[in-house]
Amino acid sequence: MKKLLSVALLVISACVYAQDFKATGTLEVPAKDGFYKILLSPQQAPFINPGFTNIRVIDSKKTEVPYILKEEQPEYVQQQFKEYAILEKKQVKNALTSIKLHNPNQASINNISLLIKNAEVSKIGRLSGSDDGKSWFAVKENFPLSYISNPDAVHELRAIEFPLTNYQYYLLEISDSTSSPINILRAGYYDAATTQGLHTEIAEPFTLTTQTQNKQTFLTLTFRSPQIIDKLELSMKGSPFFQRSGVITTTEHRNVKKRVEQYERTLDDFVVRSGQTTVINLGGIKATNFTLRIENGDSPALSVNALHAYQLNRYLIAWLSKNDSYTIGFGDENLSSPDYDLAHFSDSIPANPQILNVLDVKPVQAPAAADETQFFNNKTITWIAIGTVILLLGVMSLRLVRETSAKNRQD
Repeated sequence: MKKLLSVALLVISACVYAQDFKATGTLEVPAKDGFYKILLSPQQAPFINPGFTNIRVIDSKKTEVPYILKEEQPEYVQQQFKEYAILEKKQVKNALTSIKLHNPNQASINNISLLIKNAEVSKIGRLSGSDDGKSWFAVKENFPLSYISNPDAVHELRAIEFPLTNYQYYLLEISDSTSSPINILRAGYYDAATTQGLHTEIAEPFTLTTQTQNKQTFLTLTFRSPQIIDKLELSMKGSPFFQRSGVITTTEHRNVKKRVEQYERTLDDFVVRSGQTTVINLGGIKATNFTLRIENGDSPALSVNALHAYQLNRYLIAWLSKNDSYTIGFGDENLSSPDYDLAHFSDSIPANPQILNVLDVKPVQAPAAADETQFFNNKTITWIAIGTVILLLGVMSLRLVRETSAKNRQD
């Protein structure tokens, strides 16, 4: 009985190993218990499917570790409050309050925000601008400041919006003829700063071929293995002044009536200009080749000054244990996304966990074991193995019934 059970377990194990990873890597060892960000680098791209669903984290006990997939935003806007220096603040009783603000870099602005102590009062204001602090020009006239009341704090931030200007000095005058002055604590403006998400340049060498025909220049970029490309940066050189349109494509394959057809997929269009770097955002396209077609018109052809490819940083965020060893496995292209409870607790994860890198990513299949791997990946063999397990379990059940019956007769 024990021998049959051992054989059954052996066959079952063989079936399980039929779903092994196609590549694995070793994770850097965590220094303490906690959440970590596991960086998915371009070196792993050949083994990752386009949806990033075929990745698993395995601990030293061969147990799957839950994770959340996070990626940098390709571009995001941050509102930054930049405070002005108050050069002068005057109060003329029963007349007005005047505040002179300094814009030292003459930044172009379209708003000034005032931090004001709460006050249930109505005021009328006027804003002027000056380049020398002596001659003043109208910016905004007769705007209201009324009922400054923040229920959650003793002061409120109130914005004054106006047409875009870049004066070095601004003079704010608030009428106090009908009520006492209001207490203005700070003044500044909000500037929208656009920030690019973190990318990693793809270090794998690529070949670049250039061909010009029919008033078009074709730049063909080819990698040795599939890469996940989120951004290309291209600069061209040639005539002193140029501006030309272009389109980027990649060659893909599809099944059409039981045959494989090759076709060109258009990804994006772009413009190249003299003295500028063109940024082409591709949104995580996985491919080995790209063709950039530039329209020359009747102008001389351009040549490439620089071309760089980047992958947007993506991370697996997981809770890891101190000094434990972890393996990162990359499964079949069709492996679906895992379903972990951790997805419901993303708000409990720290904002910036420490980053760990995946080392020594290698294909699992060695050349000598190729036949064995194909054997276990063969569907026919898998079903035969499952049938064998069922047969062995039936034999075990029959033997158990006979042994039980014989024992009952002896009793």
